[in-house]
Amino acid sequence: MKKKLIIIVFIAFASCVWQAVAQEASAQINDDDDLGYGIYLFERGRYGLSILELERYIYRHPQDRHTPHAGLLLALSYANESKYDEALSLLGELERAVSGSPWEERYSGILCETGFHRLSLLFRLKKPLEFDLEKERVATICREPDEHLGRYTDAMTVALEIYDMQWQQALRELQNSRYLSEGLTEKIAAELEEALKQRDKSPVLGGIFSIVPGMGHLYAGRAWDGFKSLLVNATFITLSVVCFTNDLPVAGGIFTGVEGVLYIVNIYGGVNAVLQENARQAVIRRDRMLKLLPAPPLKIISITEEFEIR
Repeated sequence: MKKKLIIIVFIAFASCVWQAVAQEASAQINDDDDLGYGIYLFERGRYGLSILELERYIYRHPQDRHTPHAGLLLALSYANESKYDEALSLLGELERAVSGSPWEERYSGILCETGFHRLSLLFRLKKPLEFDLEKERVATICREPDEHLGRYTDAMTVALEIYDMQWQQALRELQNSRYLSEGLTEKIAAELEEALKQRDKSPVLGGIFSIVPGMGHLYAGRAWDGFKSLLVNATFITLSVVCFTNDLPVAGGIFTGVEGVLYIVNIYGGVNAVLQENARQAVIRRDRMLKLLPAPPLKIISITEEFEIR
């Protein structure tokens, strides 16, 4: 009986020990795998789930050596969900946590990447003033950026000027670029020089030509609109003449009044058609150049080796 009791106690004790060891091992495995799973979700584009996983990892491991990596991925997950304000806030928090800490030198790559992605988000938000200020600040913390980061930064700088149709300033920024390829620089420079040489059509001439209904639209390059304007004005002029010829002064007066309004509208339309066509051509030119300068991806660019944490 005693032997059976001893055996039962021993088995129970061994079972408890085994469970404790298994739980500890499982916890260690989970601790190690948490960030790896977060990276996996991020790389698969499952950003909503990666946000949950990375936030949990940061909460459980606030002082872990991989926490800054998790913080950067978390911010990029929010950015990929188009939550740019949250992403900017997280990137700012990450930079403040790393800067001045004992690990600042160790995480210099993360600091550069963090500053770069703040620039990328400001670029997407079309905030040129904030972009320029942030660019100067990032230059102080990342004096020798990775070539890829430098190329994307130069591209964004030029693209913002092109987006605002500041052709001369864009050409100046292009000439000051250190990282853009020679082929791309030459191609965009040619487009910018062509844009600078381009002379817009004159709205004044559009108004003058509209003295003959439809001619202002034709000058603007809108032949169909010009034809419609000519047809409508000619119709009411004809109706007015017919009414007065047939002793219908009241009807003739009404048609004449309507034609007077339509004639003024025709002149305004000719001027407006020229302005719209000038703007349309400028937008086409701008979009053609912007296609050569795509926005940088919202992913890890310069420190991919550090994220092989599996």
